[in-house]
Amino acid sequence: MEEKMLGLGLLEMNSSELLLRGGASASSTFETIATKVKNVINFIADYVPKLVKGFLDGYSVTIFNR
Repeated sequence: MEEKMLGLGLLEMNSSELLLRGGASASSTFETIATKVKNVINFIADYVPKLVKGFLDGYSVTIFNR
Protein backbone atom coordinates (compact mmCIF):
# COMPACT_ATOMS: atom_id res chain seq x y z
CA MET A 1 0.00 0.00 0.00
CA GLU A 2 1.35 3.36 -0.94
CA GLU A 3 1.06 5.94 1.82
CA LYS A 4 0.75 9.61 1.00
CA MET A 5 1.71 12.29 3.48
CA LEU A 6 -0.89 15.01 3.73
CA GLY A 7 0.00 18.65 4.40
CA LEU A 8 -0.42 18.36 8.17
CA GLY A 9 1.76 15.28 8.59
CA LEU A 10 -1.20 12.90 8.55
CA LEU A 11 -1.20 9.57 6.72
CA GLU A 12 -4.10 8.19 4.69
CA MET A 13 -5.53 4.96 6.13
CA ASN A 14 -7.82 2.34 4.61
CA SER A 15 -11.04 1.20 6.33
CA SER A 16 -9.46 -1.83 8.06
CA GLU A 17 -6.71 0.35 9.53
CA LEU A 18 -9.30 2.84 10.71
CA LEU A 19 -11.28 0.09 12.42
CA LEU A 20 -8.20 -1.37 14.10
CA ARG A 21 -6.60 1.89 15.15
CA GLY A 22 -9.89 3.64 15.87
CA GLY A 23 -10.81 1.13 18.54
CA ALA A 24 -7.39 1.33 20.15
CA SER A 25 -7.30 5.09 20.06
CA ALA A 26 -10.84 5.43 21.41
CA SER A 27 -9.87 3.38 24.46
CA SER A 28 -6.67 5.34 24.81
CA THR A 29 -8.56 8.61 24.39
CA PHE A 30 -11.02 7.62 27.11
CA GLU A 31 -8.16 6.79 29.48
CA THR A 32 -6.47 10.09 28.67
CA ILE A 33 -9.67 12.05 29.28
CA ALA A 34 -10.37 10.12 32.49
CA THR A 35 -6.84 10.86 33.72
CA LYS A 36 -7.19 14.57 32.94
CA VAL A 37 -10.58 14.76 34.68
CA LYS A 38 -9.12 12.96 37.70
CA ASN A 39 -6.22 15.44 37.82
CA VAL A 40 -8.60 18.41 37.64
CA ILE A 41 -10.77 17.00 40.42
CA ASN A 42 -7.71 16.38 42.60
CA PHE A 43 -6.46 19.92 41.93
CA ILE A 44 -9.85 21.41 42.86
CA ALA A 45 -10.06 19.25 45.98
CA ASP A 46 -6.65 20.56 47.06
CA TYR A 47 -7.26 24.17 46.02
CA VAL A 48 -10.79 24.93 47.27
CA PRO A 49 -10.09 24.48 51.01
CA LYS A 50 -7.07 26.82 50.71
CA LEU A 51 -9.19 29.34 48.78
CA VAL A 52 -11.96 29.28 51.40
CA LYS A 53 -9.44 29.59 54.24
CA GLY A 54 -7.84 32.57 52.47
CA PHE A 55 -11.18 34.35 52.10
CA LEU A 56 -12.11 33.67 55.72
CA ASP A 57 -8.73 34.84 56.99
CA GLY A 58 -8.84 37.92 54.75
CA TYR A 59 -12.33 39.00 55.78
CA SER A 60 -11.73 38.34 59.48
CA VAL A 61 -9.01 41.02 59.62
CA THR A 62 -10.32 44.20 61.21
CA ILE A 63 -9.03 47.52 59.99
CA PHE A 64 -9.07 50.35 62.51
CA ASN A 65 -9.87 53.83 61.27
CA ARG A 66 -8.40 56.54 63.48
